[in-house]
Amino acid sequence: MKPPAFEIRLTLPAPGMGWEYVARKQGEVIAASDGDAKFENVGPAFAACIAEINAAFSARNSGNGK
Repeated sequence: MKPPAFEIRLTLPAPGMGWEYVARKQGEVIAASDGDAKFENVGPAFAACIAEINAAFSARNSGNGK
């Protein structure tokens, strides 16, 4: 079975623990909260995930001359 082309997963392990995130492109992790950065609300967790994804894509694209 092929992994999804792109996946963002936001999780709340238990009440009061804080939100975590992971983003994968074709199964490869491209962004993840480090475990220390726990977010009280899902919005800031999602925003941090998107910012990390954008940084990863920018870094990859600048290396390709695009």
